Amino acid sequence: MLIQQQIENSLCFYKFKIEILTYTSMYPVIQRCSQRFVKHVKSTEAAPIVIKDYTSGYTMDVIASTAFGLEMDVQETTDHKFIYHAKKFFGFPTDDRIITRIKSALNLLIVFVLPQFIRKFLGLFFDMTFSGKETSTYLENLIATILDQTEAKPEKRNNFISMCKDKLVDLDKVEETSIKTTNGKKWTTRGLTRKEVMANAAAFISAGIETTASTLQFFFYLMAIYPDIQDKLYTLIAEVADENGECSYEDMKKLEYLDWCIDESMRMFPIASRFGDML
Repeated sequence: MLIQQQIENSLCFYKFKIEILTYTSMYPVIQRCSQRFVKHVKSTEAAPIVIKDYTSGYTMDVIASTAFGLEMDVQETTDHKFIYHAKKFFGFPTDDRIITRIKSALNLLIVFVLPQFIRKFLGLFFDMTFSGKETSTYLENLIATILDQTEAKPEKRNNFISMCKDKLVDLDKVEETSIKTTNGKKWTTRGLTRKEVMANAAAFISAGIETTASTLQFFFYLMAIYPDIQDKLYTLIAEVADENGECSYEDMKKLEYLDWCIDESMRMFPIASRFGDML
């Protein structure tokens, strides 16, 4: 009973924090990224475009802003260090050289095929890992900088990493609080270490950028080949938007038809692998 209450309290607390963050800072940030996305698409003057290039830039823009607090226009500032390391972290080649592409492919092969002890050996002596030491060091330094800035200005908390500051602990100076579960096992609470914050921030990159960009790509493709659905969706959005064409967070939650369209595009073009279905 105690463990259940502890979990429920934690979930309620973080739900409250996420709601507050969404209203006060994250939703406007995502709106700005969306406006930049629309501006770049409109600048093509109806010429054929590779929409994936634009959706990838948009999702990277959103992740950089909401998770790391970095304000940048990825589609304009293509040489930013964050873009380079985000691509490298995800296993994408950072340039067009053949040797770079081969190394990226080998790194992916190492992660998904080879046993763990071989991966550790190759990573330790040959830097052949999913992201590489350079990218790991960059992310560690970036997160450390954001946490230090949050400590200097505690009132400014408009990203995920800054929010984690309250739960950050030094393992050498904190005692774990243990709660015994009904099956005799212990569940401990002690806060987050810097490595755990980095792992969670890295999860935003690995789980958010490419998957969301591909989902949006297929969604726009389906809207293009089904203009009647596109017209209906446009009409419904126009009904809840203000005179400037903007939708509030509450208005967005009313657009069930938009949710249905995205869900259907994900059903037709599933992004995640279907290994689970085959087990």
